[in-house]
Order: sequence, then C-alpha cells, then structure tokens
Amino acid sequence: MGDKIFFGSKVSEIVTEKILEQLENGVVPWHKSWRVDSRPVNWETRRPYNGVNLLLLEPGEYLTFKQISKLGARLKKGAKGHIVVFWKVDKVDTVKQETRDIPENEGTVEVVEEEQQENTKTVYLLRYYYVFNVNDVEGLPARKKEKKEITPVPFDERVRKALKIVTDWNTICPIKHGNYEPCYSPANDTIYMPPFSSFKGNNRIEEYFSTVFHEIVHSTGHKTRLDRHRHSRFGDWHYAQEELVAEIGSAFLLSMYGLDIPETFKNNVAYINYWLEQLKKDKTMIVKAAGKAERAVEYILERVGEKQDKQLQQASA
Repeated sequence: MGDKIFFGSKVSEIVTEKILEQLENGVVPWHKSWRVDSRPVNWETRRPYNGVNLLLLEPGEYLTFKQISKLGARLKKGAKGHIVVFWKVDKVDTVKQETRDIPENEGTVEVVEEEQQENTKTVYLLRYYYVFNVNDVEGLPARKKEKKEITPVPFDERVRKALKIVTDWNTICPIKHGNYEPCYSPANDTIYMPPFSSFKGNNRIEEYFSTVFHEIVHSTGHKTRLDRHRHSRFGDWHYAQEELVAEIGSAFLLSMYGLDIPETFKNNVAYINYWLEQLKKDKTMIVKAAGKAERAVEYILERVGEKQDKQLQQASA
C-alpha cells in the first residue's frame, strides 16, 4: 500500500472517527505519554510526529511506503498502515485572486480553516498519508549510529523544571493563588489558582501542574499573544474547542516534564461522553484543537526560553 490521499472533506472525518473509536473504548487519546524517549518518530529522518499525530500513533518508529521502497525494504504480510496528518499553509492574494482552484497534484485534501488579513487570506489545508511501524518492515539497512540511551531524569528535577515554566510564565501573565476556582480571565489577563495545599493525595504535585498548565495554555489565546479567543459562552462550540486546546496542551506539557501519570487524567464516563458528543458534532474540531495546542506549547516555550536567554545575557554582562 503506497501513500494514499483522500480528497474532499474526508480527512478530518477519518481522523475524528479514529479518535472517537478510542474514546468509545474508554481511552482518551490526548492522555498518553509522549516523553522524549517514547514519542512516535520517523525512522529515517528521526523527526518526531506532532499535533494530532500524537493522538493517532503509538510510541515507536514509522516509515512511509515510499521510504520503505527507497531503502530497499519491504512490508511484512498483514502489515497495517497508520494515518499521519500534515498541514499545508497557503497565502492567497485576495485582490488578485478571489478564489483559488486547488490542483490535485498538490495532494491537498481539505480546507479546514481560513483567516482574512486585509488583502491576504491564509488557508490551512489538511492532507494525510499512511505510515508503517518498523516492526512491520523487514530488510531495513543497519543504522550507522544507534540512538543514545536516555538517562531518566529524577522526579525532583522534573518538578523543578516544570515549576520554572510556571514561575517564568507568571511574569508574562500573572498567576494568583488564593481562594479561587482554577480559571483564566481574558478580561484581566490573569490566571487564578487555588493554593497548592488544596491539592491532596500522593499525586498532588502532578495534579497541580495538570491544572496550572491547562490555564497557562488558555492564557496563550489572549489578543496580545496568539489571539485565539473568540466571544463564547459556556457550552458553545468556541468554548468546547478552547477547552480541548487547553486539555491537549496541558497533556503535551505534562508529558514533556514526565508528570503525565494516569491518576491525573480525567478518564471518567462523564468526561469521555462529553467529548464524544462534541467531536461527533464537529468532525474538524480535533485536528484544529491539536494544531492550536501544539502552537500554544511552542509559544510558551519560546517566550520562556526568550526570557531565560535575556536573564543569561544580563548575568554575563
């Protein structure tokens, strides 16, 4: 089976059906572990898969059919293909071109979102391919260099690094701890958190970071940052998508710092049924939310990294 592309509106529907299948089996796909040593990667390029692909693939190494053929390898009998999604961003000059005909040879499958900026329209196009786990491939050449063993990071060090994200983000968007329910207020551009002492049990540290990361991701949507927030009310489409962005973004951050334990995840029936209902209503929500969550996490790390770089420059001045 070669790289396969579906045209029309099928891409997000097929991806969503795979997500729904996991939810119906009691598995919340954004509550997985994507730590550095277990993220799905491309066997040849060593690039990790990101965005919604983290929800579609199990940890492991994958190859496209073209890569397998180029390497002189072959698929084992009964090998199963797995879908991976790619985005293509296109800029359209709306003065010269009001509409755009998409040539089939571009491999474009679906326009999932459009953004208008004066005379330019940004069009987000979605397509996907099949990839195969290396365990289903035989005849691959030996690697020149085996990947290095990754030394586990002690728990205290993981917590320290996660706390650094929180304390640094507090200088970008205030995080107030007190007698509050956890929330982010766009009007005040402030995150409100209960005191750490309100988190109980053996997993209180992970629970705290799960909650505060959720609110930090929300805060990236402010108009002065990624400008993602739209007028919404509890329960409407915009609210649901933003909640999913925060859920996925928080899970990404927890995984990066090795704090993603099953006990911190809301996998109860009510939670799963809510997302089953939302994703059935809108078959594009999951791919949009995963992409926005990935961008939110990148933004957080960029801003915090920028701040740390400035501190280093000042310290060495």
